[in-house]
Amino acid sequence: MDTSTALTFVLPDHVHDKINEIRSTMDKAYPRWMPHINFIFPFVPPTEFSSVVEKLKDLDVKPFKITFSAIGYFSQGKNITFHLKPDDESIKLLKQIFNKIKERLPDVSIKHTEFTPHATLAQCSKNMLHANLGMLETWLGGGIVVDCDKICIIQRSPETSDRMVIKHAINL
Repeated sequence: MDTSTALTFVLPDHVHDKINEIRSTMDKAYPRWMPHINFIFPFVPPTEFSSVVEKLKDLDVKPFKITFSAIGYFSQGKNITFHLKPDDESIKLLKQIFNKIKERLPDVSIKHTEFTPHATLAQCSKNMLHANLGMLETWLGGGIVVDCDKICIIQRSPETSDRMVIKHAINL
C-alpha cells in the first residue's frame, strides 16, 4: 500500500472555499488534502493506476447528491476530529460505491474494516469539544449539498509541495 495515494470522492470546487474557511485554521491536514471522503487510504502505487481505472470504470452507480446536514466527530486519543457527516441516504449510496470498489479490487488491502463516510473538517483537544461543535454547527447552517458523479485517484505531488492532486477521475 502507498501512503502517497488514495481513492476518494473529492468534493466539488464550488464548496472548497466554505469548507476551507474552517480547515485552513483547524485541520492539520489542510495543507496536503483537498476536501474529500476517502474510500481507500493508503491506496495502490502509481504504477497500478491504469489497471485500477480499468477495473473501476462502469461501476453501475448513477450520480447522486450528497447532503451534509450535520457535524459528526470521532474521539482519537486526547483529541477530537470533526467532520461533515452525510445524511442517511447519502451514506447508503456511498457504502454502495465502497462495496462495489471492494468487489472490483479484491487484492487491495483496506485499512479499516468499517467504512464510515465523512469529510474531515478540524481537530481539537477534547476539552474544546462542545465549544467547537457549537461553532461548527452554526457555520454549517442549513447544510451543504454536492453532486457525486465521480471518484478520484489522488496522489501527493512534489510539484505542488506534496499537496494531493487528482491523477484520475472515474465517472459514475
